[in-house]
Amino acid sequence: MEWKKAVAKAEDWSSITYEIPNRWLLTHYYEAFNVLFRVENSLRVFVYTILKNVYLDKWADTQIETVEEERTTIAAIAKKRIRQAQDFGYLGYEISSPLMHLNSGELVRLITSNEYWKHFARYFKGRKEIIRNKLDEIGNIRNSLAHFRPIKEDDVEIIKQNAKHVLVAVEASLVEMTSTITIVPTNTTDAWYETISTMGGKSVGVALYQSSSTEWIRIEILYRSQQINVSQYGDDWLSYQILNLRTPNVIQLYPGISKYVTSVSEDIPYTTMPEDLKPRFQKKVSFVFSKQVLNDNLTNIADALREFLGKIANEEELVCADHLARGELIEPVTVSARFIKDPERPRWDVLTSTMQYPFREEYPVEYWGDLGIYYRDFIAAATKYPWMPSDISRFDI
Repeated sequence: MEWKKAVAKAEDWSSITYEIPNRWLLTHYYEAFNVLFRVENSLRVFVYTILKNVYLDKWADTQIETVEEERTTIAAIAKKRIRQAQDFGYLGYEISSPLMHLNSGELVRLITSNEYWKHFARYFKGRKEIIRNKLDEIGNIRNSLAHFRPIKEDDVEIIKQNAKHVLVAVEASLVEMTSTITIVPTNTTDAWYETISTMGGKSVGVALYQSSSTEWIRIEILYRSQQINVSQYGDDWLSYQILNLRTPNVIQLYPGISKYVTSVSEDIPYTTMPEDLKPRFQKKVSFVFSKQVLNDNLTNIADALREFLGKIANEEELVCADHLARGELIEPVTVSARFIKDPERPRWDVLTSTMQYPFREEYPVEYWGDLGIYYRDFIAAATKYPWMPSDISRFDI
């Protein structure tokens, strides 16, 4: 049997053109898969977000009826399916997040259940029975595709139309949560602002942002890495040993943060090379909280943040004194810079990938890696979703 491949024929700033063999499935099958993949994973993120902020660290104990009509918890069914997946652990990625092991039918039953609908209702513009019916229609087409039964082109339009009808407010809430970019005004008198805005330190800055509705608060920690050594190799290669913040460990070490935070992510700002060849290495770590949760648990959260910032200072002192030492939060890493001998634009290229912590299956579900900010189209255009160790698409310009 001959399995022909799609071949990339052209690529520009906005798209890639492929030549698809005639023997491949018709294109509406791929479109259906794309839409279903995004709808189901967006629902997972949405369900997690709601449950986490209602039940805090007990969110995975939520009761659910599985596809086998078994009454159990999210945590229990995930544990069972993770164990089953380990029989073929050499295939695909290891995924430990409990929500990634629920299918769309189980998500729909959870959302529309008599017990939990009260937490989800305000995000759906319609009566529960109508919402469930539209989601079940999507699920029926999804099952046909998953079990390799033929689908019609019209089925793809039904998926997209139902998603628009049902998920418009869901997407708005996800965009709201992932685009907390408005600076909190300095004359804000809320207790949480007055408590947290004064935090910081020698190598740590704290900036506060909120969503447009002020429902979500993002506490951004700017970590300024200290350089502890630099080596030069010829005229075109530099190696720097710097201090780095181990972002996932913050969640694991501080229950006062992990219990209440919705997501933690990191970003490495673009690093330029100054004339003195001493670049400023930085990392931004964002903690996203529901403002309601932050207000209700301010003392615990603030105490944990202070302890976290204090530990950074202590471990920096330790590692600076002993370059072979390694803290729970601070570790030495090596970053490099290479000189690009371009006649038109000679320049230094600073490589900071060693500072990053991409999502891995052993990390807590609150850690979302380098998930970016989405101003719109979270469902239809996200290049990655939480709990996935790789991108799912390219960035749509």
